[in-house]
Amino acid sequence: KNISKLILLGNGIFGDRKWGLSSIGQSSTRLMTELSCPFLSNYCKVTDNKTLFPEADAVVYHMRDDINLREARRYRQPEQRFVFALWESPSHTPNLKSYKKFFNWTMTYRFKSHIIAPYYSSNAYIHTSSDYYKFLIKENTTKNLNLQFQKPIYRP
Repeated sequence: KNISKLILLGNGIFGDRKWGLSSIGQSSTRLMTELSCPFLSNYCKVTDNKTLFPEADAVVYHMRDDINLREARRYRQPEQRFVFALWESPSHTPNLKSYKKFFNWTMTYRFKSHIIAPYYSSNAYIHTSSDYYKFLIKENTTKNLNLQFQKPIYRP
């Protein structure tokens, strides 16, 4: 059984189709190292090739760039996961209500996200078992604030 997952970048990030990833289209090991996720190199392939949309396990959309909703709904497969990616405050992103029931997962700087991706971090994607993650949770939790964190879903 093939456990490798295909992740499609569904649109650009501020107009950059490759999301600033120079390794798109090259080896998975090189790309995952660039993403600070070398442990995922055997499990994930990231592409911006739209012809692979039907085969993609997850399609990631940056919310500040245009999303062709009609095309996405037309080609979406029932088992696909659509990922809401945003590193800015949602209050600065117009028309979020038009995406109701469109996304399965979130990838933001917020700790309630399925995938935590802090902005300008040297280690962009934090695994929940890391000491750094535990430190951030501790530093961002107070006695007066009962935060409920969802663990990001990790299924290689």
